[in-house]
Amino acid sequence: MADKKSLEIWSTVTTARLQHGLRRNDHSRYCKFCTTRTKRIRKSLKITNGRGRFVDGTRKIQKDKLEKIGDIRYVELYLMYAERAWARFEIYRNDIDNPRSRSHAMSRLKKAFQFATQMIEYAELIADPRTLLESKSYSTWISGILYMEHEDWVQALHNFTNSRYIYQELSKIGNIDQNATCLERVEDLTPMIKFCNYKIKNEGLAKLDDTDSKAGINEIIINDVIPEEEGKGQNDVRDVSWAGRRLPIRIAIVRKHLRRAIDAAKNATTIEEYDSSIQAYKSAAKNLESGIKDSQKKGRRDNEEVLELLLDYANYERVDKTMRRNMVLLRSKEEKAQNATAKKGRLEEIVNIYDNLIENAVELYEYIDKENPQHEKDIATKISAFRAIRCYHKCLIFLEEGEYSAASQLLDHCLTLSEKALKQFDNNPRDEMEVLYNLVGQYLSETIARKSYTKALAFSQVMAAKEEATVLSSYSILDNIQEYDSSFLEENRLVDFPPSFEAIPCMPVLFDIALGNIPVPDLSEKKEAPKGFLSRYIFG
Repeated sequence: MADKKSLEIWSTVTTARLQHGLRRNDHSRYCKFCTTRTKRIRKSLKITNGRGRFVDGTRKIQKDKLEKIGDIRYVELYLMYAERAWARFEIYRNDIDNPRSRSHAMSRLKKAFQFATQMIEYAELIADPRTLLESKSYSTWISGILYMEHEDWVQALHNFTNSRYIYQELSKIGNIDQNATCLERVEDLTPMIKFCNYKIKNEGLAKLDDTDSKAGINEIIINDVIPEEEGKGQNDVRDVSWAGRRLPIRIAIVRKHLRRAIDAAKNATTIEEYDSSIQAYKSAAKNLESGIKDSQKKGRRDNEEVLELLLDYANYERVDKTMRRNMVLLRSKEEKAQNATAKKGRLEEIVNIYDNLIENAVELYEYIDKENPQHEKDIATKISAFRAIRCYHKCLIFLEEGEYSAASQLLDHCLTLSEKALKQFDNNPRDEMEVLYNLVGQYLSETIARKSYTKALAFSQVMAAKEEATVLSSYSILDNIQEYDSSFLEENRLVDFPPSFEAIPCMPVLFDIALGNIPVPDLSEKKEAPKGFLSRYIFG
């Protein structure tokens, strides 16, 4: 036997009526829509009439064959038949100029009741218990209208009461959309029941006992509908709780993505499972953004508000699952870092993961439930814990590099952050954050254990640097360009000033102090005259 299918009968009827004429009481347009819809359903089911000899495919289908097929469109087909006949009834009833309109109206109403009865037969074979009850409620409503037209107020009240009672009980089961539809239907039936009670009271008639019929309805609901709805609740996401409200999910593709995301993250232990859940939440958010744009174009403010809240919910869950994925990745990286020979690269990867976790936690602030201050406290606590653990791993990197002074300062900072995080944990105790609490406590103990050892290494490093600086302090930088050290800057020894004296070689200097007291003889007579032809005329 095929699985039982579901069809929300009154929701289908209400949507069709509002979209195709009945918003303005145009029953003719709605009748044409029902005719077109029945043709499409018959064509899709391949039960169109044959050529030559007339063959009605819907009446030719055997029950055992239909039970194997299990197509809910057979129920919808007879629903559209009944709706078309009811629309014709309303057209003829409003036609007061035609004396035969009363007869035609009653004929169409009886036809609607026949189709509604046949719909129940098909629903018993292929529909789930909720759909079956809705089809019975629809049939009793049509029957109540028929009795009202015949002025049989007792039977009409009996049928209307049963129809309303079914929807009253169904409104207590199911998702928020189904509950709203059922309550709306209860309000629609209430004036008819009041009118019948008024007529019965004026005519002094006795009401029928509804105990047996209500008991039968309750038995179906308890034995069939409730277990069926509980099973559906596990396999479908119709609404979510967010911002103190139950938000209905009316977009089918969003329900599909959320269902896939929840299933993937339900027992997720690997990175691949979390990636699948994250991708599903991204797809749901993308479709919700498209829905918000459509609502803005149509001016549907209420629907836009619901979709915006659903978008915050999808983004919050996406970021939350991203953080859980990063935590899984973090555990694997830490295990590899303990066994690795070159720890620096592994430690840098761990620090990068903690950077991502802090970014994810900050991003959660945009999507948290503003009505619940507990969310904000949880995020602040997580950020403090991640910062403390990140600081510890950054300190390990400096230790691997031999920068003990920087590592010692970071250990002091890590100690402060860890104590702050543990204080926030104590002020905001949460069972789901116990693992993170224990992790911070573990790293706090390791920080205290490493603190003294690191300070000793830093002190020895500083002393060795000072000894080396003392050796080089008698030289300036210009004298030791190839051996630069920071101690030159500390002692202002870029150059020697004033410059040092240098020994340079030179010739001896003699001073003649007697030259001024010795007379110099005149030697001009002994000077020879210049030789040459012209010299005689020039020099005599």
